[in-house]
Amino acid sequence: MNPEFPSSRLAAIVDEAEPLAIILTRENLDILRKVQTEADFPIPHVIVMDTDSDEDYLGLDTILAQNTLPVHSGVVEDDLAYLMFTSGTTGRPKGVMVQHRAAMNFVWWAAHFFNLTPADRMSNHSSLSFDLSVLDLFAPLIVGATICPLRTFGERTLASRTIKSRGITVWFSVPSVITHLRRMKQLSRAAMGDSLRLALFCGEALSSDNAAAWIDAMPEVPIFNLYGPTEAAIACTWHRVTSKDVGNRIPIGQPCPNVTLSVIDLDTEETVPAGSSGRLMIGGSQLSPGYWRRLDLTEAVFRPDPRKLETSARYYETGDLAYQDANGIFYCLGRSDTQIKYMGYRIELSEIEHTISTHPDAIEAAVVLVDAEEPFIAAAVVWHGESSLASSLREHCAATLPSYMIPAQFQASNTLPKNVNGKIDRNAIRQSFKSAK
Repeated sequence: MNPEFPSSRLAAIVDEAEPLAIILTRENLDILRKVQTEADFPIPHVIVMDTDSDEDYLGLDTILAQNTLPVHSGVVEDDLAYLMFTSGTTGRPKGVMVQHRAAMNFVWWAAHFFNLTPADRMSNHSSLSFDLSVLDLFAPLIVGATICPLRTFGERTLASRTIKSRGITVWFSVPSVITHLRRMKQLSRAAMGDSLRLALFCGEALSSDNAAAWIDAMPEVPIFNLYGPTEAAIACTWHRVTSKDVGNRIPIGQPCPNVTLSVIDLDTEETVPAGSSGRLMIGGSQLSPGYWRRLDLTEAVFRPDPRKLETSARYYETGDLAYQDANGIFYCLGRSDTQIKYMGYRIELSEIEHTISTHPDAIEAAVVLVDAEEPFIAAAVVWHGESSLASSLREHCAATLPSYMIPAQFQASNTLPKNVNGKIDRNAIRQSFKSAK
């Protein structure tokens, strides 16, 4: 759980997961106190990692973190390794169940495919509540490399200084880091130093412009584009980006070992021929069993093989549109629904709309991702309040949503634009925000 999230969201996660214990450090005790008052589920145990006292924390049964010999856990590969909570359409976070087998299939492959050694120093750019961190932490542990946690906002955004000062050899983050480096004129070997040997990007689309800028500035540092939803454990495809890819859509590449990808026709559910677009389906060893205690959601997107080639196989319906070229390389065309990838996070725009709609002065809202030089989330709102729309709604959203889900811009309107079918015209809303900029 990310301590930077609103306490109400953390309380919702506690209620959903019903954890046996919560592990934390002393600096987050005040946050836990607030979560405890808002959660319905009583937290049984607290493990405070940086104390050896018998102080009573929150009136709970405190388990002190002590140095003890490890014991055999009895865990097998089908057991759950973690729950990763993602955005839900109704404001209720949903927990993706990930098994040890699924996570290790990718982590073990990546550690060896990218030739990690004890000499490597790998960035830990992602929060522990974001599943890219699983690779950050466990790939170095497999080979005895060094993990370099990036804790401050400056360390995460000004990557050049971080890479140089920490001697990082393998960088792994969302691609928007490249945008920041370009804006700050820090995308160069001189700014980054000589340590970096490999760059991996995942979590959102890698633009051709960013790929080209990287290759021009750092041609000797290979850049890889990785793709995968949380439901398929961290990442499930890979592609080494070269100058041949620049100027076109960057491929998500080919599947990792023990992963199967299929592109299915939206209507017939038949496999489409090479070059034709359809719905991207993922199967294989990295697939999640589903959503924690949400059978309805699980059955909606985890389905039997739509091609009916394997009677026992399950596939995850990603909601992404994709196609496969004649060489077997996959390309992602974007979402087929209202779910987006923003700053590396997967977000249901409908959850933001739901939150805005709970404000007493908001009548109707439409939230869009505006595709500008630097994309941003924007909200058009039918507003009947006398107070400032932007400040009121930012404060309202901040009470329940993480900061990355709060729209960067708001626009008041007497009515939302509609298309000929009477549906909200989201393209018109996007254009209005682009024009305003």
